[in-house]
Amino acid sequence: MHRALTARGVNNVVVDSASIDTNRRARQAKSDRLDTAALLAKLGRYAAGERGVWSVVHVPSVEDEDRRPLHRELFTLTRERTRAINRLKALLALHGVVLETPRGLPGGDQSTYVNLWTGTALQAAVNLRVAAGYPIGGTSAGLAVLSPFVYAAFNVSSTSATVLANPYDASVTITNALFNVPVLQNLITDSHFVTRDRMGRLVTFLARLQQDGRSSAPRGIGVDEKSALGVLANGAVTVFGAGNGAYFLSVASSAIRVCSANTPLSYKPVTTVRVPVGSQFNLPSWTTANSTPYVLSAATGVLSSSTGAIY
Repeated sequence: MHRALTARGVNNVVVDSASIDTNRRARQAKSDRLDTAALLAKLGRYAAGERGVWSVVHVPSVEDEDRRPLHRELFTLTRERTRAINRLKALLALHGVVLETPRGLPGGDQSTYVNLWTGTALQAAVNLRVAAGYPIGGTSAGLAVLSPFVYAAFNVSSTSATVLANPYDASVTITNALFNVPVLQNLITDSHFVTRDRMGRLVTFLARLQQDGRSSAPRGIGVDEKSALGVLANGAVTVFGAGNGAYFLSVASSAIRVCSANTPLSYKPVTTVRVPVGSQFNLPSWTTANSTPYVLSAATGVLSSSTGAIY
């Protein structure tokens, strides 16, 4: 109505009814005639320049009103999306999945993932998504469960010193794949690598895989703290982030080993390549143009390097 009146040249004013003052103590007669007279008196005062007589309401334009439903629709959709996310999180939590980040499998305790997800619909659903080409990622424990050989950490966490002294220590628990990620075949992964001195335990994991007949020539990848790997479907790897980058370990089927319970590990040669942040590696060919390989050897539980430096 306001727009129709102004379009016809009427100087119309829309007033906030709550701003029209009334004498609440006095008895007042109520009629349209009396109300109109009171409003006309106030309108006269407003026209004379007394702007405090009431509050004038701003009338939005047609364009502004058209935009209002979009804002309301956005608000409604945002609330519906939040409800859907919360329902999904609640369902995932029943299966032991806690989404701490928008993407990827968070760190924590990989034994929880292995115990709760093996043989479940969740495991099958994730594998279907990976097979369809969707990306997958993980940090720490989330990284451990992506490789076909999973260090499950069912008991206490292995340390390099402990497992080099006894490769069959109870802390060495390696299970089969939880997820089928084709580009990571024949691998076992480890994290917090340099920071927690895990080279010795990854070498021991490789020895166990060979000794137990699970792989004739296994490979390992150790990723340091603050470093990450971006892996394409064709196996091209880029190391990014900070930290010391990643370490790529491989052994031939002819590797020499003494790997038995309660006996310090002897194992050689373990070919190792450190790929620093910003460099590339190729998984299918197991090569890089950015680094020179060096050789690790374990002799009666003591790890040594052809360069003098383990890392």
